[in-house]
Amino acid sequence: MGKQRLSDASQRKGFSQTSRSANIAPIVFLSIISVILAIAVALVLREYFQSRELASATAIEKAECEERADEFLKKLNDLDAAYQGLMREHADLQLLANQQRSEISRLRAQIRSIAGTQRLDDVKERIDQLEQELALYQSQVEVLSEDNVQLSGEYAQVKSNLAVAEEQIVELEVKNQGLNEQIDRASVLKIINIEVITTRQVRRGERITTRAGRVDKIQICFNILDNILAQPGNRIFYTRITGPNGQLLTNGETRTFELLGNQVPFTVSKTFEYKNEQQVGCMVYSPANDLEKGIYRVAIFAEGRELGTQLFELN
Repeated sequence: MGKQRLSDASQRKGFSQTSRSANIAPIVFLSIISVILAIAVALVLREYFQSRELASATAIEKAECEERADEFLKKLNDLDAAYQGLMREHADLQLLANQQRSEISRLRAQIRSIAGTQRLDDVKERIDQLEQELALYQSQVEVLSEDNVQLSGEYAQVKSNLAVAEEQIVELEVKNQGLNEQIDRASVLKIINIEVITTRQVRRGERITTRAGRVDKIQICFNILDNILAQPGNRIFYTRITGPNGQLLTNGETRTFELLGNQVPFTVSKTFEYKNEQQVGCMVYSPANDLEKGIYRVAIFAEGRELGTQLFELN
């Protein structure tokens, strides 16, 4: 009887423990689910705030890039206006200015297509080059303007002297050595508006460049003034191009011309047919090797005299 009671008590105790275990299991399961949900919510919130922060940084960066694009467009507009001014003041620079304005239009379109991105640095480098080239052209124009004023005064004086000389010849038919010497001096050819354009060969032709390592051709153009006392016929013009170190540019072959009784080497020469009227003369030199950075000097000679000089810079 006593053994039966103990057995019943043991069974009740086991049932009670089983019941408690059954009640605890759902609680533990719910707790685990709650922890997982809490972690998931935390991860979602962190991702959300990171996305907001990234979006905010991206918007700020885009606004800064757009502001830079506006700044570059303003610089290009100012450059365009400056080149238009060069064209109005100096007709002989029209071709050069038009080429630079075409490049400015291309850069405008490029900026509008990439505004708001970090690709503006490539455009900035080209704008800086355009500004440097404009400064060089403006300095050359100032020098040319001063030379033109001086040459115009000299030319007016020469014409005045010629008029007096012609009148004396017609009226008095005086032929003395002094007058002949004066006529000889007046009959010397003169040139103005020396322009140097450096270009490189591209797929569709040529493009102006001031980068020393890319120059394929140096073109020198100038205006030969009219002179009624000069004898018409062929004239040989010689050009000397010296580099930053003072060395004469040649392609290996040494050619000379006579200057004040000496044989002087030259870079390039060309024969022009002179017809006692103003005309344009151009010569082209193609360097065989890469040029150095620095300032170059062009000097033009004819009839045993130096007619004019011009400087240009390669970077």
